[in-house]
Amino acid sequence: MAPKETTTEQLILEATEAEFLEKGYGKARTTEIARLAGVNHSMLHYYFRTKENLFEVMFQKKAKSMAEVMILTIRQDLPFLEKIKKDVEDHFDFVAANEKLPAFIFSEVLYDEKIKAIFINILQEKIKTILHKLKKEIEMEASK
Repeated sequence: MAPKETTTEQLILEATEAEFLEKGYGKARTTEIARLAGVNHSMLHYYFRTKENLFEVMFQKKAKSMAEVMILTIRQDLPFLEKIKKDVEDHFDFVAANEKLPAFIFSEVLYDEKIKAIFINILQEKIKTILHKLKKEIEMEASK
């Protein structure tokens, strides 16, 4: 089976991630994103229209991946202490693989209420699930 071909949209999103993680929203430039993606500026606007749209798509993707790491271990059928250990390991593995992401998210959420709302919206349901499951597991462990 042949490897899946990278689409123009994927190239733009990869370049968007690199530019925003390096420079943040305020200093990132769509002309640089287009250059990194190997497309002309009008192609970038054809796919995403604005810098804000590019940012929101990339930000939501990264925030969702961060939230997924948190919930994956909670779903695993492991003894409680192993689950906590695995959560910590998964968290640090994720941060090591995405070393610029925590500072990026923190700085963007700190200075932009709209971005903060997007981030909270993404995490809210996942955190409720995690806390509910953890509470049940802690109660079960405490009763033992």
